[in-house]
Amino acid sequence: MPDVPLTAIAITTILTDLIQGNFADEETLSYTQQLFDTWFFQSSWVKTAHNLFHGPIPVLVYILIGYFAWKNGRKWGASIFWFGCACMLHTLIDIPLHYDDGPLLLFPFNFDFRYYSPVSYWDPARYGRQFTIFEHILVLGMLVWIWMDSRRNKLVKDSG
Repeated sequence: MPDVPLTAIAITTILTDLIQGNFADEETLSYTQQLFDTWFFQSSWVKTAHNLFHGPIPVLVYILIGYFAWKNGRKWGASIFWFGCACMLHTLIDIPLHYDDGPLLLFPFNFDFRYYSPVSYWDPARYGRQFTIFEHILVLGMLVWIWMDSRRNKLVKDSG
């Protein structure tokens, strides 16, 4: 969920650029280029959309609301609590893996403060290639584990 708002905005800009032919004209700055080069860092509405489920403070609020609702017998509380925990896990992974484009740490009180990590999961100048190799090996390992686990469960089911 943390990446959904920015992804939705990006899809909208890409579609707009395709409809208007902005990618064909090298002199025209496309909306998608503006989104990632300018708006992401300067536009308060893009920053707000990106940090609604990414900023540590709002995510902590979701966790607390969910926790207290859950403890007071509200059925929806557990869902909000675990949703907040999942968003926080994503955020805590994103903070050290983004050089200058990670979550705003003090959002909504400060729209500029980010952690500038020496590592970027996507930027080749900041270990992006090495991280890509690690990420692909991790995904491959998880797929092998899931496959082996499903085979093991099938054998247990067939023998029982």
